Amino acid sequence: MHCPSDPRHLKTPSMAGYSGEGAYRSYSIIHNAGAANEWIGGTTKVAFTNKYICKKQSEIKNPGSKYFIVEEADGRGYNMGSWVTNWDTPGDDLIDPISVFHNGRSTLGFADGHAQRYVWQDKDTIKYAADILSGAWPGPGYHYTDPNPPNPDIQYLKRNFMHN
Repeated sequence: MHCPSDPRHLKTPSMAGYSGEGAYRSYSIIHNAGAANEWIGGTTKVAFTNKYICKKQSEIKNPGSKYFIVEEADGRGYNMGSWVTNWDTPGDDLIDPISVFHNGRSTLGFADGHAQRYVWQDKDTIKYAADILSGAWPGPGYHYTDPNPPNPDIQYLKRNFMHN
């Protein structure tokens, strides 16, 4: 799936690039629904705990409030793997970047089949996402920690993350 507002379709995708390059996809499934390993420094490191793995829709509590597709800013051609994060960390952190293709908003797909746009509220979240799209992502293993927690955007993502 590629969003028409995602400007990266105008650039040539690279499987090795991380941002600021082209991309085939604008959306990714979250890691516990598509279960992917994150490659960090040439070794496989699972960036989430198995307690959140969902294999059946019936395992999802309140599917109308749980997202499973994220519009993200991963510029590695085919959005390698899935959207990965680790909500077991104590801070307001993101591992994979979100996107801001829609004037500070992103589209999320929910487990009951509906989609909605989320308006990012925190200026640091928006700056981080815009920096990623401009090519400033340092690459695998990097994650974003909000400098001024609590971050309402990350709290929203944590609260509505699809887990059982």
